[in-house]
Amino acid sequence: MIMKQEEITTMPRCGGIRTFIQEYNQSPKVNKLSFFLPYLILTLELIVLIDALIIYNLIIIIITIILLTISVLEIIFVTREIHSRIQESNFDKILTIKLDDFVTKKTEKNVKIIISDFLEQYPEYDKHRNKIYHTTCQILEIHKK
Repeated sequence: MIMKQEEITTMPRCGGIRTFIQEYNQSPKVNKLSFFLPYLILTLELIVLIDALIIYNLIIIIITIILLTISVLEIIFVTREIHSRIQESNFDKILTIKLDDFVTKKTEKNVKIIISDFLEQYPEYDKHRNKIYHTTCQILEIHKK
């Protein structure tokens, strides 16, 4: 069955995997390398486990299963770390764009007034007051130049 390109990109299945692959591609090389090592170790542990099952050495089987569990947990933690960093980066980009648009529309150049007006317009950012303050100062500094 041949599928058109439009059908391939609009498939609802595997959305989480597609999102993860996009986030993984956007992540820095250090994160990519830290993600590769647990898979390498997991592969080696699977080889040892298969060998231990063939010779039926119970101690090696138990230790390898424990190590396999630790490797899977490490993969899960690294995946969550990559995801949280990408979300934080995307949040910073969106906040900067909204604040830049807001500052250019405002005639007032007082940081406190800009922040309070911004939070009135976007109350969902109330938890991120410090980030808004620093971003506003950076934007105003850029606009001065």
